[in-house]
Formats: sequence, structure tokens, C-alpha cells
Amino acid sequence: MDLLVRLSPIEPWRSPVLMPPSRPSAYYALLAASLALVVFALIRSRRAHLVQYWPLGRALLLALPAPLLSLLLVLQLWPGDYSWLTGGAGVRVPLVALVAVSLAATRGRPLEVALVGLASSAGVALWHSHSPLTFLEGAYYGVILNSLLTQSYRGQPYSLLRQPAFAAPLAALATWPVLLLSSHSVTFGPLLTGLFTAANRSFLEVGLFVVQAGLAGLLVQSLYLAGMRRPVPVPSRPGPHTRSMRARLLAAYLPVAALCLLAVLTLLINSAIGSASRWAFDEAARDASSAAQRLARALEQGQESLRLLSAEADLGPPGEAEALELYLRLHRDLSALLLVRGGEVVAGATPESEPGVLTPLEQEALADLAPQAEAVTSMHRDEGGPLISLISAEGPSGRLLGRMRPPTSQVWQDIVGDLQWTVDAGNGFVVDEQRRILAHPDATYVLTMWDARPRYARVYATGTGAAYDAPDSAGVRHLVYVLPIGGYPWQVVIEVPTEVVYRQAIDLALPSLLLTVALAAIGTLLVLVAAWRYSRPLTRLATVAGEIAAGDLTVPADVGGHDEIGHLGRSFEEMRLALQRRLNDLTMLLDVTQSVSASYAWSFRPILEAVNTGTDAVASCLCLVESGLSRPVAREGSFEGWLDILPGMEQVAREAQRQRRPLPVSSVVRYFRGVSGQTLAAEARSAVCMPLVAGERDVGVMWAVYSQRRHLDDQDIRLLHTLAAQAAVIYENSRLLTEAQSERGRLRAILASTADPIVVVDQDGGLVLANPSAERILQLGADARGPKRTRALQDPALRVLVDMPLRQSCVTRELHLDSGVTMSAAVSPIALEDGGSSGRVIVLRDVTELKQREREQADLVTHLSRHVREPLRQLLGYAIIIRRMGDLTPRQADALERIERNTRPIQMLLDNLVDLNSIERGEGVHLEPCGVPGAVEAALSALRAEFDRRGHNLRRSLPSNSSVVYADKNLLVRAIHCLADNAAKYTAGGGTIGVQVFGEDEGVVIAVTDTGIGISPAEQMRIFDRFYRVDRPEVHEVPGHGLGLPIVKAIADWHGGRVWVESEPGHGSRFCLWLPSPPGSR
Repeated sequence: MDLLVRLSPIEPWRSPVLMPPSRPSAYYALLAASLALVVFALIRSRRAHLVQYWPLGRALLLALPAPLLSLLLVLQLWPGDYSWLTGGAGVRVPLVALVAVSLAATRGRPLEVALVGLASSAGVALWHSHSPLTFLEGAYYGVILNSLLTQSYRGQPYSLLRQPAFAAPLAALATWPVLLLSSHSVTFGPLLTGLFTAANRSFLEVGLFVVQAGLAGLLVQSLYLAGMRRPVPVPSRPGPHTRSMRARLLAAYLPVAALCLLAVLTLLINSAIGSASRWAFDEAARDASSAAQRLARALEQGQESLRLLSAEADLGPPGEAEALELYLRLHRDLSALLLVRGGEVVAGATPESEPGVLTPLEQEALADLAPQAEAVTSMHRDEGGPLISLISAEGPSGRLLGRMRPPTSQVWQDIVGDLQWTVDAGNGFVVDEQRRILAHPDATYVLTMWDARPRYARVYATGTGAAYDAPDSAGVRHLVYVLPIGGYPWQVVIEVPTEVVYRQAIDLALPSLLLTVALAAIGTLLVLVAAWRYSRPLTRLATVAGEIAAGDLTVPADVGGHDEIGHLGRSFEEMRLALQRRLNDLTMLLDVTQSVSASYAWSFRPILEAVNTGTDAVASCLCLVESGLSRPVAREGSFEGWLDILPGMEQVAREAQRQRRPLPVSSVVRYFRGVSGQTLAAEARSAVCMPLVAGERDVGVMWAVYSQRRHLDDQDIRLLHTLAAQAAVIYENSRLLTEAQSERGRLRAILASTADPIVVVDQDGGLVLANPSAERILQLGADARGPKRTRALQDPALRVLVDMPLRQSCVTRELHLDSGVTMSAAVSPIALEDGGSSGRVIVLRDVTELKQREREQADLVTHLSRHVREPLRQLLGYAIIIRRMGDLTPRQADALERIERNTRPIQMLLDNLVDLNSIERGEGVHLEPCGVPGAVEAALSALRAEFDRRGHNLRRSLPSNSSVVYADKNLLVRAIHCLADNAAKYTAGGGTIGVQVFGEDEGVVIAVTDTGIGISPAEQMRIFDRFYRVDRPEVHEVPGHGLGLPIVKAIADWHGGRVWVESEPGHGSRFCLWLPSPPGSR
């Protein structure tokens, strides 16, 4: 029968059916498999924090359509020659039944996936297989697939397992044990027969199950490619086989060993079953052949007897009955003997229970026979039971008909009895051409039909009869051997239960199976031992590495052996010793550094002690260039012959300095001098010289001597080089400290001899340095040093100098201290190389007496100005009147013009002097809240014509809000006018004048900037003095008397404000006027 395939897009609706399993043990298997499924799902749920699951319950929505998917795209198969696997029935395969559970396995929780799998398998169980264990197939598949898709191991193999197209078929293969249980639950017969039958059927089912899973995996994979979110975006754990060398070895061995063991076991079992089947068929063939020959011989003997009897001439009417009776007694295999003439029985020898008439079949046979023909009828029945009739050829007296009754014939019973218990369990019988049973040990089967079921059989090739494996009517599989009986249309049939064959196969294969399993176990044990043997040293090395990482270098790492691992262990031990030595060297260097740093008394003793300890030197010494390379300035150790050997090795020292590298001396005996050399020779055999280099300058050498010939390795050289460098640093630091102390003493003497106060503050405004003049004038007490130094400068005027921002290299101010002293201050930042500042220097000069003299001079000038200003005014007035009178000669007009031209500057000078003195005294000052932007506009409007004439660009930055100060409005406008006018005068044509107003320090700053000639720091200290003008040609070209800036300063001082300048020559100037805001507006 050929393979038949049919695909139904939609299966017709049928009532769901669920049949109980044929084996009661299936219920226990169902319970155990369900519990195992729950436990497995719960174990998988422990890794839930590593997986991005769907919200709880979303996966369960897939359980609703899952059963109905088993009715879509159903593939129906009739296996053809393999129908014996399915008992002749077709196989129904719902191709999309696993789609729902495969989709749930991507992002669902294990228990949710199991429920969806149960729902998917429910449709298959109710409409196709009708087996309760089918429910677990989809559940196990879903949980296994979920485990593969949600595992978070790193590596290419695990990445491949997270692909549904690859993982789904693997999960289907892993579900084979559940398919085996499901198939076994519907088998019949003994245990082994059912088990092997279920195994054969499960192989077919798992192949079809892989096809279903593959289609579902391809569908989910396409969703992945379309952008579906994966459950594990980034794998986070190392694979189990990568965690140790032992795991790697076992991971490479166990799968191969398991596959090989499975292949060998399968081969052994199949070979044993084949051998047992051939043995059973051979036994059945022998018994069947013997029985066939005996039956044929018995029938031939009966025919021969009838032939001889019918040929006798004395079978006449008078004695024919007696002859038949006599002959019947001689042939016990015949139950009756009849003489037929003309189709009628004319004589017969029959028992009382047997009728003496012909049966319809006998009559038909006699009617169809030719006179010389013989016949054997088929089995039929009369009143006496089943019988076979032997008909002879027609003789002189007629035809003889002998009847054989197999159920009672001793010959037939012996033959059928010999057919029983073939291979201790066979059952033999004889059938005719219509497959009716002619002879059977159980008489009730005689003349019943024998169902050979060849369509559901697995045929075996034999040399004689037909051999095949087929189930009986109860579904129990048997080996069937059928042998035709020569010359007759009958067959001898022997059925052997396959249970016997399987037991015989197990008996045959068991020794080999046990041997194979034992060899596999021994091989696995050897691999485990080898893995332990080779991984133990590596584990030991890993432990030592962990100890080294933790800082413990005392654990040895020698693992023994002469192979690669042993070589690795020795290399690791050498590395540990080198690290330990290096660590000891570093610890020693740290101790040396701490010893040197902890004391201001620079000493070379820690360096020399480290040389002796680190390189096992007997002694060491240090020589400086300034003291001579043959005279040690520091020594350490028990060797006392330095003065004996150093003069002779001075050339070695100079060569080491020239080459700037250590020079070893293999033998120092030849450098000893005198008798002491012979005594000291035993203490010093070899030496090494290390140059001491500070920067590019040679400062000396360091010697180390050894009691034996010592070969210094690279680590020794590095240690000596580091110690020599440290010694050079100590020497250089000592020299620099000495120079610094000398410079500090010199600086202290200079500061102490300076009459002007000098103060140095840090970035935080704390006092760093003050010379005696500053301490005396500023009254700095004991709290001016130490933790309280930031509170030492408490005078508000001094705090202004400390806290104000510095926008240039030098700022000058005039201070009025609380003590009544007036100081002129110059503030400069302490610049660093990176452009920053570490504090500031304040240089003060007491100008109290100078200011007093200036006030006296001002009073005198004011007195004189008031007395001189009136005559000058009258003189100028008369000159103007005379010019207006007219009728003047040119000479008179020129004289009057000169009077006016020379009188006006003097009058302006006198007015400024009077105004300056009035401002300083506060005469006529009226304080009121004044808007600064308005004052600025008023001052600039008066100068606009001047700006336009010179071509200056005016830039203003005035606040949008109202900046208010408490001041005399006229004085405020005049101060701004003076600053802007001054900027315009000393800025070349086309320059830029800027005016900016902003708040600062609870006041308002009016800043006037220009792009003019600039002012040097030395000149900035005097520009606010009366009549002072910078001695520069470009300044002399501008008319003026040096009173503008003093007037601005006087206005600032009277209002409690301040004015300062920030400028550099050639880069313009920035004059700032700060005035306090009214208390209510702060």
C-alpha cells in the first residue's frame, strides 16, 4: 500500500471524544508527569528577574483560541508500508496546533506557558488522538521551549538556542519521553510488547511533532524579524560549560558520549530483536515444515489406502460391509468408510454417532469427479462435527469415501499438538484456502475465520513460508509464520507472541548492554578523573591568583608535573616570587619614602639600609661630588674598608657617572690597599656603583658591596636605580631647603627693614605674611597666625582690599583706617604659572602727614583763590566791556584777547580748587535719593558735542530697573562728567567710550572705560593726587591741571564711596566709581 497524504484546511466539526487508556498504569504516569511539569515550571520561574515577561495574564489570552487551532490545516497520512506502526489507521497531524503555545513561550511565564500548552493539546486530544496523556505533550513542549528562549547565557550556541526556528524543533525532540508515555498508554499486551510497540510508534509521532514545532518556530521567528521584542535583550550570565575547565571538558565529552552510547544501545537492541525474531521464525519454520509434511503424508496414506481397497475384487454385495469394517479398524485416522456407487452409499462402516449418508459437499464433489479422479474435500461439517472427505478413483465396485475428523483424529491431534509451544509460547494451527481454521488445539476455533491482518504487518524475508509481525484481533502483536502444505490448498500457521521475542532479545543483548553501559560508565569516570586531574592544578592556580589579587603572596603555586600545566605552574610560581620580591621592594621603598618624609633632617641612612636589605649587600655607602668620590658621606653595614677601596675605584665611579647607568665590579680584591686589604677581602668580593643624578647634574655615586660574586638581575638593577634616584632627590631637596631657608632669612630681613607695611593674604583672605611695620600699624595681635588668621584683618578698609575683585595686575586705593591713619595701598595678585592666582600682596604707605599738608595747602589755596578770583573776574569783565565799546585799534583788540585767553584757564583753575575744597568740606552739599541712569544721561548729554567732535563711539549699558544712590545730584553728575571727559581727552579720535552701571556690594558701580593710552601701575598710585599729571608726551598735549580725578575722588570719599582705576599702558583704562545705595533699597 502506497503512502497517502491529504490536507484539510478546515477540519469538519466532530464531537470531542476522550477515551480511557488501555493500561491502568497510564493514570499513574499521567499524575507523575503532571507533577514533574509543575516542578519544572516552578524551577524555571526562579530566573524571572532576568527575563522581560509580558504583564501577568496576557499569555493566558492565547489559551482561548489554542484548542481550535487543531482543526485548521490538518494533514492526514496513511503510512503505506509502515502502517504496522499505526495498526493500519491513518495519522492526523494538525500543522498549526503548536503556534499558540510557541508564541506564549517567547514572553510568558513558565506556568502560563504550561496552561497554554494544555489548551493547545486539548484540541489534539479531543478531536484526534482521544488520549488523556496527549494533554501533556503541548504543556511539556511549551515549558521546554520557554526555557530555551528565555535562557540568558552568553555565547554563540546559547544565542542560537534563543532563536525560535532552531529551538522549537529541539523542544519537540525533548518532548519524546512524553510522546512515548502517551503511545504506551494505548497499547495492548504484555509490558515489553507494549513498550517496544509504543517506542516504534513514538518515533513516527516525534517526527511529525518536530514538523509541527518547526512550522510554529518559523512563524515566531518571522515575528522576531518584524520587530517583536525578545524576552532576553542582553544575555548576562556565562554559559555553564564556560565556568571551569572541568565543565568545558565534560560539555565536550558528555554529548558525544551520550549520542554514541545511544547509538550503540539502539544497534544492540535492534540486532538482538532481529536475532531473536530470526530464531523464532526458524523454530516456527521447523515445526511448521514437520507438521506440513506429516499432514500431507497422512492424507496421501489415506488416499493410497482407499485406492488399494477399491481395487480389490472381493468387494461384492455379500461381504462388502465386513471388508469395510475390517479396513476401518486397520486405518484409525479415518472415522468412517463409505462405498459409493452411482452417487449413492451402497455400504459403509461408520460409528453409531456418525450418519451414513453423503453430505452436500461430498455429493457435489462426487458429481464433479471424473471416473479416474481422486479428491480431498475441504473442511465441512455434518451431524458428527467437522470432517474432511477423501474420495478414491472409481473401481469395479464403485468409489470409496473415507472421512477424517481432525478434532477426533489422533494423527491430526498429534500434528496440531506438535505445533504448540514453539519457542515455549507459540500457537499453531492449520487453515484452508479460505483462511478457515481446519485444525486447532481449541476445537471451538475449528471452521472459524482466521484474521491474518497482512495489511498491518511488517514482513520478514524467509526462504520458505511467509513471515510477518502483525497485531491480533485484540491488538497484541505476534510473529506469524505461514507455510503452505505441498499438494494441498492448506497452510500451517504458527503465531509467536512478540513478548517472547523481546524477552529473548533482552536475554541476548543484556550482557552486551551491561558491558556497554559499564564501559560508558568507566569511560565517563575516567573522563571525570582526568578532568579533575587536569583542572585541579588550574583550580589551584586560580586560588593562588585570587590570593595574589587579595594581596597575599605567601601561598605557593607549584602544582608539580612536567607537562604544559606543570610548566604553567612553575611559571606562575616564578611570577609569584617575582611579585613578592617586587612587593617587598615597593614596601621597602615606601618605608624609605615615609622615613625620609617624616623628618626635616635629610638622612641617607634609610636609603642605604634599603640597599643592603633589598640586594643582600654586606654594606653600602654614598659619595658626593662636592665631597669627593673617594670619601663616603654616609655608610651602612659591617664593611669598614671603604677608605681602602674607594680611591682605587674612583675611575669606576666616574665611568658610571659618564654612562649614567650602574656598573658592576666582579672583583674588588684588586682595589684593596695595604695589609688591611687582605683582612677585608673576605668581606667584599663584588660591588656595584650607581650614579646619583639630579636633573641633568651629577651629584655623586652610591656603592654596594657583596660577600660573594653577585649577579644582579634586572629587578636588582631597577631597585638600585630607584634608591639612587631617591638618594639624589634627598640630596637635591636638602640643597634646595638650605637655599630656601637662606632666601627666606634674606627676605625676612628685607621685609623687617622696610618701613612701608606689606601684607600677603591667600585666596580665602587669610593673613599669610605681614612685616613688622604692618603688624605695628595694623595692630595685628597673636591671633593673626594659625587657625584664626582669616579674622586678622578686620578693618573694613582693609577687608575691601582683600575682598575686591582684581581685574588687572595692580590696583591702587587710598584707605582711611579706623585708627585715623590714611594709607595709600597698592594691591597686586600673586600670579601662578597656569595663569591663576594664589592670593594677593598689599603694599601700604602712610600718607597721613601728606594728606594733612595737602589739606593745609588746600586751605591756603582756597583762601588765595577766593581773594584772587574776584579781581580776575573783574579784570575779565572789564576786558569784555572794553571790547564791546568798540573803536579799538588792532593792537588794543589783540591785548584784550590775550587778557581773556590767559585769564579764563586761571579762573577755571581757581574755580576747580574752590569747588574741590568745598566738596572735601561738604559745603553746600544736599543729599537725596538720585537715579544713577538719569545722572549718567545728564552728564553724557553735556559731552555729546565733544564726543561728536572727536569721533568717539559711545556705548552705554544702563540697568532696566532704577538704580538709586543717596547723593548730591549735582556732584554725582559732575563726577560722571569728569570721568567721561577724562576718557574722551586721552582716547584717540574714533575710539570707544563705554559707560556701564551695575550693582555690587550693596551699592552701585559706575564704570567708564576707554580705549586710550592707558596708565602704568606706578602712575596709578598718584593719579588721584592734586595737580598730578602723567609725564608722557601724549598727556602734555591735552590741556588740564590735574584736578578732575581728585574732584571725583573727593566726591566719592564724601559720599562714603570709593573710586579706582584698572589699566595697562596701551590697553585703555577702566575707572570705577562705587557709591552706596540707600538703606531702604538694599
